[in-house]
Amino acid sequence: MYSLKYREFKLYDKYNNLTLAPWSLTVDSENNILAGTHANGLYKISDETISKINSKYFEGTTIWSLKRDSKNRIWAGIDSGIVKYQNGKFEFYNPSASFD
Repeated sequence: MYSLKYREFKLYDKYNNLTLAPWSLTVDSENNILAGTHANGLYKISDETISKINSKYFEGTTIWSLKRDSKNRIWAGIDSGIVKYQNGKFEFYNPSASFD
């Protein structure tokens, strides 16, 4: 990825000896990059720091899509459904449930 701050390309491919294989990217309300990976969950990239976003919904799961909506909620499409992340809380929507 290209860093506008440092005006250079930076390779973000490792976290604690795990190879990151991003499938989806979005930017959160604080301009951090969120990277959904193949079978390794969700990561936040902020300047030079990579941190894992821990949630039982993301463990061992591929995050196929990420989207920030107009209310700054992050929506993640995962193997088993959809996860909404807002104000530090996760909510899971399963495909057989209806949306209200």
